Amino acid sequence: KDGIGFVACRLGADLFAYRDHCPTCHESLVGALLERRLGDSSANLILVCPHCRARYDARRAGAGLEGDHHLEPLPLLQRDGVLSVAVPAGV
Repeated sequence: KDGIGFVACRLGADLFAYRDHCPTCHESLVGALLERRLGDSSANLILVCPHCRARYDARRAGAGLEGDHHLEPLPLLQRDGVLSVAVPAGV
C-alpha cells in the first residue's frame, strides 16, 4: 500500500490534517463529522468519530475530549497555492 490515509478539515481559514485512525476504537475516520460544542463558536469545532463517537478538538492538535486519546496531526504545507501533507519518515 502506498502512502497513508488522512482526513482534513477546514475551520474558517485554517486547515488541519490527521492520520485516518481513531485511537479510541482503531477504526477509520472516513465519515467523521465536525460538530459545534455547546456554547462554543463555530471556529472551534470538534471532530467526531463515525464509529465510536469519540470526540477530538480539531483546532488543538486533535486532543481527545474524553480520556488520554488524541489524533495524530499531520503538517499541511502550502506552496504556490498547492496544499501538500507532510508524512512522517518511515511511514
